[in-house]
Amino acid sequence: MIRAGVLSFVWALCSILSQAQSKASCTFTFFDLGINIPNLGPGLLAPAGINDWGTIVGIAVPNNKQSFGVGFVRWENGGFSFPLGTASQSGLAGRNNNGVSVGMDLSTPILLTGSTVTDITLNGVPSPPKAPMASTNGAAS
Repeated sequence: MIRAGVLSFVWALCSILSQAQSKASCTFTFFDLGINIPNLGPGLLAPAGINDWGTIVGIAVPNNKQSFGVGFVRWENGGFSFPLGTASQSGLAGRNNNGVSVGMDLSTPILLTGSTVTDITLNGVPSPPKAPMASTNGAAS
């Protein structure tokens, strides 16, 4: 009898606590993943990270199979930028609310703060040297 009373009390308490939670307020905005990448032509976006301000980072991949992906930032207002340029392979994987992005430039892990690129050092080990890019004929350039 006491056991049934305790179980009823716990059940009622759980019901009250579950009512105290509120639903999350989310807004989703869809955008076209097709883009014209400066100096590389048409391509597709591969978003990788988003911050609380709605700024999205990732890799823009050209349709041209001989080209390489480049890091992009899609601002909350819909504008795009390519802060690491479009001359070499790069990508951005995440961005915090202070505008600092993490990613890679060629084979080197980086932090991007504004237009300042800083190589990442992990456990006192410096980043590997930037690997040469392969040309379209397979030779290193």
